[in-house]
Amino acid sequence: MPVRRPRVVIRHVLRSAIVALARRLYGQDLAPASPQVDVWLRLYRALWDDRTQGGTNPGQVPGTQGERAWRGVLVAMLRSPRLLLY
Repeated sequence: MPVRRPRVVIRHVLRSAIVALARRLYGQDLAPASPQVDVWLRLYRALWDDRTQGGTNPGQVPGTQGERAWRGVLVAMLRSPRLLLY
């Protein structure tokens, strides 16, 4: 059975990962509590809450809720025009 972590810990881990990705992809040093990190975290949460696209049928996105949400955040970060400007 997987270990359940408190939401505060999960949010902290997600914020740290987003900060590290922004530094690597965009060359930006963001604070974990910055508004830009809040935007990425809200996207993660929205994708996590969306259960309409998850599944293994054609046209659905495979993986757990967390995997799908994280994949969506990464795709959004990689498609950002900021990546081209760095």
